[in-house]
Amino acid sequence: MKGPPFMSHRIEDVNSCTKKIICTFEGDFISNEIGIELQKKSKEAQLKGFRKGKAPLSLVAKIYGQEAESKALERFISEKCFDVFEAEKIRPLHAPMIADLDYKPKEKIHFEAVVEIVPTVVIAEDYLSSKKFDAYKAVEVSKEELENAVKGKLSKHAIYKEADSNHVIANNDKVLVKFHVSVPEDESIASFEDEAEVVAGSEQSDFNLGQEILSLKLNDKKTFSFKENESAKERSVEAQILEVKVQEIPELTAEELTAEFQVSSMEELNNKTKEELEVAAKNRFKEEHLKKIFEMMREEIACDVPKSLVEQEYQNSVEQFVQMAKRFGINPDLKENKYLEGMKAEAATNVHNEILLNQLIEDWKVEVSEDDVKDLMNLVALQSGKSKEEVESFFNSNNEKKFELEYRKKREKVLDLMVEKTNVL
Repeated sequence: MKGPPFMSHRIEDVNSCTKKIICTFEGDFISNEIGIELQKKSKEAQLKGFRKGKAPLSLVAKIYGQEAESKALERFISEKCFDVFEAEKIRPLHAPMIADLDYKPKEKIHFEAVVEIVPTVVIAEDYLSSKKFDAYKAVEVSKEELENAVKGKLSKHAIYKEADSNHVIANNDKVLVKFHVSVPEDESIASFEDEAEVVAGSEQSDFNLGQEILSLKLNDKKTFSFKENESAKERSVEAQILEVKVQEIPELTAEELTAEFQVSSMEELNNKTKEELEVAAKNRFKEEHLKKIFEMMREEIACDVPKSLVEQEYQNSVEQFVQMAKRFGINPDLKENKYLEGMKAEAATNVHNEILLNQLIEDWKVEVSEDDVKDLMNLVALQSGKSKEEVESFFNSNNEKKFELEYRKKREKVLDLMVEKTNVL
């Protein structure tokens, strides 16, 4: 719709992430659009006594005039809002919320529209380099850690035999565990019981069972506390060992080692695995170090966090929570679930972190090359089992997914720069 120029508009900053647009138009701005709406309606309307599309326009206007006027007004306001956004270089995060509408047919249209934007954050150029942090201390890989890691690599060749009653559960044992989870009374999820086969020592098992069962024996019971995340309440878990199987790994030939691990001997496999463990330890340090940086930045750098982004992040977390609950046959009552309260604060923290991260990407002019993108596509191909050509074709034909891939690389680069500027490695 092409309308006359704006009569007047002004912008007010509600806060650093919220803009209010105030627009006033005097005169007849939407009569033509109302007529167009009625013409459309007359072609569709099937009124009593007339064939479809044959009712007089005056009768259609009498019945559908208010509806047509509302649609025309809504479209006019929407278009004028986005004209303002374009003129003022405002990038809204959502459709404008309209308030204080004053509409007088053929005379005046006045409204206020509120939108959220990603706020601009001021971060001093030497902010991170001026801070002091504890430097990384190289971790010595123990003999036990190395043995367990090598066993893990060779586990696909393993044979499992039932252990005797005196066997003490160790890393890589396969253990059948019966567990009972007691949920606090003020949560809507009921306590529940289940069984699971767990690899002893695993850090990926539900309720951290892989770690908690270490050093137990057949038929032993253990009660421990568990939290899903920092904001969740503690739950009591009682585990009982029902069955234990011990891993035995046959020796591999030089040909088998070369084919699977690109090494020709067990000594080479041990050395390669040790290097990987040292890299993993350094990466864990980087992860914890970045947490400290973000905690410091959130505390020291003021930032209004858009509620719409927090809500989006929160809804994603809720969806993951529901999916996890359903794995145990539970349909949680989301209206009364106390566990979700902490997730809202966590969502706000995540959004705050991303705002800071994006500001650094902009400030440091972090870019990705075609080679960077290709490397990521190759990684996706490797992880998905698809060919490189299939993956490249998918991303090159889907701009949104390719943008996500590029942002993933930018994010990775800026996180590395954050660590580099704090001079801890």
